[in-house]
Amino acid sequence: MGKQVFVANLPVGAEKPAVHKLFADYGELVDVRMLRIDGCAFLQFSSDCAANAATEDMDGVTVKGARLRVQVANLL
Repeated sequence: MGKQVFVANLPVGAEKPAVHKLFADYGELVDVRMLRIDGCAFLQFSSDCAANAATEDMDGVTVKGARLRVQVANLL
């Protein structure tokens, strides 16, 4: 089923299409859920490999002045 990835500190005003485009190169995104809290999203990748690659490559990257925090989501 793949893994969910949590992304925090997205640039102010970031929208779903832009977040999808930012992470699409890592593999198929099954779902992108933007949270009501500005700057946060959950991404569902189709494979664990894609989620791990996105987490490793994108954590700490600066996008439009915002330093992203990207980690595998800890779902209960």
